[in-house]
Amino acid sequence: MLGVISLFGYLNRWNDSMGTAIEDGAVESGDQYLGKHGWEKGKHGGGGY
Repeated sequence: MLGVISLFGYLNRWNDSMGTAIEDGAVESGDQYLGKHGWEKGKHGGGGY
């Protein structure tokens, strides 16, 4: 269990550091359900820096 938690922590940090692009379906869901609460895809939009 500790290994799984560690792996997901590592992957979370990797995706944040690299600005990994979010898939279109996930962006659409985020906009639909979280957009009204201020959610933005930020650096994970795939447009580069």
